[in-house]
Amino acid sequence: MKVISKQRNSKMCIICGMDNDYGLRAPFYNMEDGSVVSIFRYGEKHQSYPGRVHGGMITAMLDETGLRAMWAKELSENTFGVTLSIETKFRKPVPYDSELICRGVVVKNSGNFFTSECTIKDTSGAVLANAEVKYIKLDVSKIAPDANEHEEMCYAIDDGVRFAIILASVVLPTPGGPQNIIELTLSLSIRRRKTFPSPKRCFCPQYSSSVRGRSLAASGRLISFSKNVS
Repeated sequence: MKVISKQRNSKMCIICGMDNDYGLRAPFYNMEDGSVVSIFRYGEKHQSYPGRVHGGMITAMLDETGLRAMWAKELSENTFGVTLSIETKFRKPVPYDSELICRGVVVKNSGNFFTSECTIKDTSGAVLANAEVKYIKLDVSKIAPDANEHEEMCYAIDDGVRFAIILASVVLPTPGGPQNIIELTLSLSIRRRKTFPSPKRCFCPQYSSSVRGRSLAASGRLISFSKNVS
């Protein structure tokens, strides 16, 4: 499956902020099926019990992904909103210092409200946590009146990700019979750097008509997703 484009990162968001030393600096990719995908990892500083990520950080990642799922659906970063409710289900302990994938998709979009379903999985495809998140759309000027969107969402980083390969599991109930495509977890094999390049700041003019800022080059990598065969 192709990566259509990469979404912007902010400065100080705990999930995507490139200037936040305590954050994840998570990248988010618009996929050709209208979903959003992030490949990321938690650190030791995000733990609750030793070896486990704090539930608040897990929920925060799912929440962020749910909003960005609307950006992926619209292929536009003009829709902002705030969370009305989030129901998180913690399936298994989430480890830190391990590669993880979070995927979000909008399942309902009506007027000023939308709902996303988001899932965090490990590299074997096991579901670690998932959530249904409901949002109300609001103009960013109402959410943060004193913030400047162009300055806050100032990182447009091209890291070379261009496509992902997804192989669907197929079950044939009878020889030659109809195919039953199983919606399965994203089991992935990632070739990726263990560390990110140091973040670089791109300053956008305060009154610029461009919301994306300047493009910054970083290391390239290939993401390959595959589904397990039942």
